[in-house]
Amino acid sequence: MSFKQEWIRCQKLTEQALEERLPPADLPPETLHEAMRYATLNGGKRFRATLAILTGEMLGVETELLLPCAVAVECMHAFSLVHDDLPCMDDDDFRRGKLSCHAVYGEAMGVLVGDALQSLAIEVLAKDRSLIHLQHKTGNLVAVLSEAAGSTGLIGGQALDIALVESNGSIDLHTVFRLKTAKLIQSSVKLGALMSDDLDEQDYEALCEYGEAVGLAFQYIDDHLDGEHLEEDLFRKATEFKDQAISAVQRLNGTDSSNLVQAAKFVVERKY
Repeated sequence: MSFKQEWIRCQKLTEQALEERLPPADLPPETLHEAMRYATLNGGKRFRATLAILTGEMLGVETELLLPCAVAVECMHAFSLVHDDLPCMDDDDFRRGKLSCHAVYGEAMGVLVGDALQSLAIEVLAKDRSLIHLQHKTGNLVAVLSEAAGSTGLIGGQALDIALVESNGSIDLHTVFRLKTAKLIQSSVKLGALMSDDLDEQDYEALCEYGEAVGLAFQYIDDHLDGEHLEEDLFRKATEFKDQAISAVQRLNGTDSSNLVQAAKFVVERKY
């Protein structure tokens, strides 16, 4: 199976798993649940979910056991996008070619949708039916995702991003990228890895390095494509982190890491 086919497979699995685990739109409070589904089932690349699935499968984990991880990281990512679009943040009325959540449902509902998606992400890891016999793992899964999303991760990165404009250079852009984007992407890899029963510490550290490097490459290339900063410098740094990610994952012992290598290349090249 080609990498493109693998990606599409993971996207479809994630979409179906999200459909099943998001609250039904007709469940009270209906507007909140409808808005949660609107904000999440909106045609994203599912890059983070795909990393979680491919990492776990590479390590021999059954796909069904990885779907809660995929759902959780996508819900956490969707929460961050909903809040990022709010008028008090980036004030963006469009997301992925559609009206953003608050533009359809109102600012207050946008806040509540983000809050609910963050809670759902943790709930899925803590009590999903697929993990009912793996309760010894759920504490670590919850800890990894919570840390990636918290004040020393995604939310902290958003706080620094807000302060960046008036910082007069005292806030490092790389730190913003590492916290706001790379931490959650790295957590996707960690979640997939932690589902394995046979992963040694050395391989886990290599995967953590891979995840952070891929996350940094992802954000540097996004800013390069958006033209927000010095473009050539951003592309050079994205390429460096892509190479670092590939080098890290190729250190894994006796494991076919080709899909993760291709994922790192995709981040920079944006083609399968």
